[in-house]
Amino acid sequence: MNVKETFSQILSFLDKRASYMGFVFCFIFALIFVFTPLWQLSILASFIGGLFYNKMSKGALIGLAGVASAWIIYIVIEILSTQAYVLFDQVGGIILGLTGYGWVFILVLILIGAILGTLGGSFGSGVRMLIETKQEKTSE
Repeated sequence: MNVKETFSQILSFLDKRASYMGFVFCFIFALIFVFTPLWQLSILASFIGGLFYNKMSKGALIGLAGVASAWIIYIVIEILSTQAYVLFDQVGGIILGLTGYGWVFILVLILIGAILGTLGGSFGSGVRMLIETKQEKTSE
């Protein structure tokens, strides 16, 4: 068995189980990264999730859903455990001049996570499409 056949078998295995595995991997890695000071690596988590899909739109959607849901869980945990909403409210008071707008900054944080997830997921599925195309050309 050569490397090309092994790679083909791995890709066919991933295609059969990609509908849920991509989201699970993306979500778990994003949740791990968001609890560390390396929250920027959430784009790597969505890249890993995007590798499971050979359509860029699906990879982007899975990256968005996985990273955004991990960031939502993180924000909910922070709000419940450390009263972080007070801090969001104070930032809203400083920037906007009014209190009671902490929810806007929570939405902005979730939007940042969703953008990171979309970019990483589409990049991951794009890399997979590129590898599959190159593999098809070399096998011919």
